Amino acid sequence: MTRFRFVSDHAELYGVKRLCRVLKISRSGYYDWLGRPVSLHAQRDSELGALITEIHTRSRTTYGSPRIHAELRRLNERCSKKRVARLMASNGLVGAHARRKWRRGRPDVAPAPDLVNRDFSATRPDEIWAADVTQFWTSEGWLYFAGVIDLYSRRVVGWSMSSSPDADLVTCALLMGFQRRRPDEKLIHHSDRGAVYTSLAFGNRAAELGVTRSFGSTGDCYDCELNRAAA
Repeated sequence: MTRFRFVSDHAELYGVKRLCRVLKISRSGYYDWLGRPVSLHAQRDSELGALITEIHTRSRTTYGSPRIHAELRRLNERCSKKRVARLMASNGLVGAHARRKWRRGRPDVAPAPDLVNRDFSATRPDEIWAADVTQFWTSEGWLYFAGVIDLYSRRVVGWSMSSSPDADLVTCALLMGFQRRRPDEKLIHHSDRGAVYTSLAFGNRAAELGVTRSFGSTGDCYDCELNRAAA
């Protein structure tokens, strides 16, 4: 259901066929879902989702599902903790939690070569995107930020935030870039060799989108242009 909703929300921008292929759902199933009446459960999900988003925004995006569930109880809104967690996940909402170990990939291993070689110049838009993950300390713990910039315009084309530095974090940033830019020529995605970028999940999604991956040094602040742009 969540994937069908995502296709519905982004169909005009990205196209039904491409979204269904990337999300691994059938177009017939999607169109069948479009014709179904909205159930009472789905209506309630929509109401709770809007309220959860409002509470999350008021907390400056720091509240996780336990705190939001407590706030809903204070407002006499009855629902389970699991439902709150599910709705937060479906809406891409995360709170700031305690720090987790940030895994790095081996510096001598990468599934793709370095196609940039520290030449951070591009001759056209959406020729080379540079990506990186950074972290910020908040009153609730560590918050991780993944960003993607276009080396031609030096503009951020995609970003994502999470309490966990995992493959979903960098995948969401990449998908946002595609939804906003819709590149139709060969695209190189350059990053360090961190575990999130060398993961199988991120590699599969990049392949589905037709992205050519490029890896520089592991944890080298001079290698990734995203750090320079942020400065």
